[in-house]
Amino acid sequence: MYFFLAMGGLATLGYLLFKNSAEEIIRSSEQQVAHACELVDIKFSSFLQDVQRDIIYLANSPHLQDYLFSERQKGEGVRKKLLAEEYLALINSKPDYAQIRLIGVENNGREIIRAERLNGQTFLVQGDKLQEKGTRNYFFETILLPKDSIYFSPIDLNKEYGKITNPPIPTLRTAIPIYEGAHLLGIVVINVDLRRFFKELDVLAGPNFNLKILNQTGHFLIHPDTQQVFTFEYGRPPRFENDFGVSIDFLKKLFSGQNKTILNREGNLYAFREFNYPREGSKLYIGIGADEKNILQSFYDWRKKSLTITFGLAFFIFFLAFIYMSRQVKELRDITKTMTSFPKNLTPAKLPISRKDEIGQLAKSFEEMSAIISRNLSDLKKAKKEVEQAIQEKDAFLENMSHEIRNPIHSIIGMTHLLENNNPARHQKAFIESLKFNSKNLLSLVNDILDFKKLYTGEIQLKKEWLSLPSLIQEIIKSHKFNAVAKKVNLITEIDLALNQYLVFLDPVRLTQIVNNLVMNAIKFTNELGEVCLTITVSEKKEDRFVVRFSVKDNGVGIEKDMVDKIVERYYTRAETQVQNFPEGAGLGLPIVVQLLKLYSSTLRIESAPGEGSDFYFDLTTDIKALANSTDVSNDFTFNNLLKKGHLLAIDDDEQVLFLYEHIFKKWVGNIVLVSNTEELKEIDDSLFDIVISDINFNNKKLNNFGETLQRVLVKKGLLYVVSGTERTALKVSAMPAVKDFFQKPISPGALLDKITFDYAVNKFGHPDTSNILNDYDHDQVKFKKALNLLVVDWEKMFQQIESVAANNDRKKYTAICHKLITAVRRLNLTIFEKMLDSPLSGDAAILNRLAIEDVKEAMSFYIWSLKREL
Repeated sequence: MYFFLAMGGLATLGYLLFKNSAEEIIRSSEQQVAHACELVDIKFSSFLQDVQRDIIYLANSPHLQDYLFSERQKGEGVRKKLLAEEYLALINSKPDYAQIRLIGVENNGREIIRAERLNGQTFLVQGDKLQEKGTRNYFFETILLPKDSIYFSPIDLNKEYGKITNPPIPTLRTAIPIYEGAHLLGIVVINVDLRRFFKELDVLAGPNFNLKILNQTGHFLIHPDTQQVFTFEYGRPPRFENDFGVSIDFLKKLFSGQNKTILNREGNLYAFREFNYPREGSKLYIGIGADEKNILQSFYDWRKKSLTITFGLAFFIFFLAFIYMSRQVKELRDITKTMTSFPKNLTPAKLPISRKDEIGQLAKSFEEMSAIISRNLSDLKKAKKEVEQAIQEKDAFLENMSHEIRNPIHSIIGMTHLLENNNPARHQKAFIESLKFNSKNLLSLVNDILDFKKLYTGEIQLKKEWLSLPSLIQEIIKSHKFNAVAKKVNLITEIDLALNQYLVFLDPVRLTQIVNNLVMNAIKFTNELGEVCLTITVSEKKEDRFVVRFSVKDNGVGIEKDMVDKIVERYYTRAETQVQNFPEGAGLGLPIVVQLLKLYSSTLRIESAPGEGSDFYFDLTTDIKALANSTDVSNDFTFNNLLKKGHLLAIDDDEQVLFLYEHIFKKWVGNIVLVSNTEELKEIDDSLFDIVISDINFNNKKLNNFGETLQRVLVKKGLLYVVSGTERTALKVSAMPAVKDFFQKPISPGALLDKITFDYAVNKFGHPDTSNILNDYDHDQVKFKKALNLLVVDWEKMFQQIESVAANNDRKKYTAICHKLITAVRRLNLTIFEKMLDSPLSGDAAILNRLAIEDVKEAMSFYIWSLKREL
C-alpha cells in the first residue's frame, strides 16, 4: 500500500512538473519555428530576385540587341550564335535553370533559341526541334505586358505535350517581352527547375522541423509527404484542411503582415508566414512546424532519467522476475521482424533461435515455409517470363499473318468485283458468287482471329453511322445464300416493316460481324432440309429511338443447357474441363459476338433444346431518323470526270495488287504510274502526282524510309493514302507528307475510289463550312436545316441559270448571278470558289471562258451535293 501511495504521489508531482515545463518549452519552440519561417521567406525572396535579375539581364543583353535590331532580317548569323552561347553560358552557371528560350511572335510563337538542361547535360536545341509556343498561357500573358514588365507563372509541374513529366518537376517560368519601340518582337523565358531549391529550403528549415508551402487555394507545393504536393495537377482537392482541421480561408483571415501560429489536430506546432509571390493575385503561405513529441524530447529524456533513478530500486525485484520474459519477447520480436520483412525481400529466412519449446517450433516452421515460398516464387517468375515471351511471339505472328493473308484477299475481292462488273455469262455468275462468298468467309475468319485479341485488350470501339437496316440485312443474307442452298437449308428473313421508314444509328461493320457469326453458326448446325430464320422486330418505339430485337432461330441439333455458357466463354478460360467435348465448330464466333454486344451494352441470350434447335437473340437500342428527313444525295453529284486531270502513283511490291489498282482507276484517272521496287521510285519526276497510294511494307522496308521521296514526288497539298494488311501504323518521319487516310486490306474498290475522289474534290474546290449559318440560328437544328434547305434550292436554280448563261454567252447575267452568289459563298468560307467565279470573265471581253464555266459548274454541283449530305 505504501509503495503504491508513494508511486501515486511521485506521479502527481511528475505530472505537474511535466505540464509546466512542457508549456515553457512550447513557448520557446514557437520562437524557433517563427525564426525558421522567416529564414525560408528571405531565402525564397532572394532566389526570386536572382531569377528576376537574370531575366532583366537577358532582356537588355547587347547580344540580344545586336541580333534583334541588326541581323534579325538577315537570317542565321554570328550575332545569333553569340546570343545562343550567352544563353548556354548562363544555364551552365545556374544549376536550377532548365531552359532559357528566345521566342518570336511570328510563326505561332516559334522558338528562335533554346538552351536546355537534360539529364545533367546542357546543350542548344537544333532548329528542326524548336517548337511553337503560341498556345501556351505564359506566352499569351507575357506578350500582353507593357515594356520592362516581368511575368512570373504559377508554380506547377512541368508538362511536355500536355502531360506531366516523369519524374514530376516543380517548375517556375519567368518571362519578359522584348520591344522595338512600340513593336513587340518576342519574349525571353527562363524555366526554373525548383527541385534542388526546394531541398535547400527544407534543409534551411532545420532537421527537426517540417516545411510546408501552399498556394492560396490550399494546395501544397512542399510537404514532407510527396503524395500531398501539387494535387491540383491531378484533379484532386486541396489537402490543407485535412492536415490542419481548418479551411484555407481561416488561415487567410489570420494574416495582417505578421507571423501566426496554429496547432493542428495531430499535435504539431506550426508558424505560418504570408509570402508575396510576384504574380498579381497570387500568394503563398510558408509553414514550419515540429512534432510536439520532438519539441519535448529533451524533457522526456530528463523525465525518464529522473524516474529511472527514483524508482530504480523499486523496480529492481520486478526486473529480475521479467528477465526471462524479456528474452522471450526479444526472440518473438526477431521472429515478427523477419516475418514482416519477408514480403519485401522474399528470401529464405534464417533465425538465430535454438529452442525446443513453442518459440523454437515457430521459428523452425517459418524458416521452412519461407524456403518453400521462395522456391515457388522463383518458379512462377520463370513461368511468367515464358508466358510473356509466348504472348509476344503470338502477337508478332498474328501481325505478320494479317499482312500476308490480307494482301491476297485484297486482290481476290478486287478481282471478283471486276469480274462481276464485266458482264459475266450466266454460267459464270455462280462461280463468281462462290468466289465472293468464300473470300468473305476467309476475311471473316481473319477478322475474328484478330478482333478476338483486340476485344480482349479493349482496343475496339464502335464507329456508328446512319444506315438502312433492311438494306444491310439483305446484303448479309445474300452472302449466306450460296452456303444455305449448298447445304439445302431454307434461309428466311423477316424484317419489321416499321424499319423501312427510318435510318438507324449503328456500327455497320460490327453489326455485320455479329449477325454473320450467328447466321453462319445456325446454317452450320442445321441439318439438310432444315430452316434458319433471321427475324428483326421493333420491340419498343419512342420518338427518337427504337429498341430492335435480332433473333436467329434454327431447327438444328440444339445445345445442352449446361453447355451454353461453356460454348460462349470457351476461349476465356484455360480450364481443360471447359474445352473438351464441344460440338464441332464451336470456335471464336460466339465469344466475339458476346464481347461485341457488350460494346452496345447488350447481352446475347440463348434458348436451346437438344434435337429441337436454338434461338440466339439480342436487343439493340438505336437512335432513328425518318427517311423523309434524310436527303438522298447519291445521284446529285458524280465524280466520274473529276480525276481525268489527276496523276496517281500506286506503290506496292505485290504485282497482283498493282494489277488491281490499274483496273480500278484506269477508267477515271488521267495518268497512272505503278511502282513495285525502290529503283523505280528514284526515277520519278519531282512534284508530279496529286495522289499516292502505298503499302506500309515495301521491299522489306517501311514506307518511312521513303518519306523524302514521297515529299518530292507529291504536289503541294497532294493526297497520300496508306493501304496495308497490317494494323494502323504511325509514320514518324519528319520528311513524310501527312497521311490523308489509312485503309486496311482488303477494301472495296468502290469505297476506295469514292474516298479518293471525294478528298480530291475537297482539295480542288474546298468544302462548305456551315458553322456561320448554325451560329446565326443559335444552334437550333430545325431552323438551321430549314435555312440550309432554302440555300440548296436557291443554288440549284442558279446552277440551271449558269448553264443557260453559258449557252447564250450572257456576261452581264453571269455577273449578276455571281453578285447574288457571293454573300453565301463568303458565309460558307469558299475562298477557292470565290476566285473561280471571276475566271469565266477573264480573257476576251466579248465572250465567257467556257472551260472556266465548266469548272464553276462542277464546283457548284459538288457544293450542292455536300450541303444535301449534311441535311
